Amino acid sequence: MKVLMVKNIPHEGPGILKSVLDRNGIHYDIIDLELLDFEAGPALPDPTRYKAVFVFGGPDSANDENIKMLTEIEMI
Repeated sequence: MKVLMVKNIPHEGPGILKSVLDRNGIHYDIIDLELLDFEAGPALPDPTRYKAVFVFGGPDSANDENIKMLTEIEMI
């Protein structure tokens, strides 16, 4: 089993969730949306490759209409 963790702000991590996943032998990928170039094309992994997707908060709002938020919402 593998899960995806989506960060929306670089200086915050998955915290206790990472510890729980590690302790239970659950593999994961972490993607930091602030570090991606959304103008360059598809940036997010296919969420159907994962058993779960955890999306962490950040300074953006789901109501923002920038390319980062539109792409993230479409993935979710």
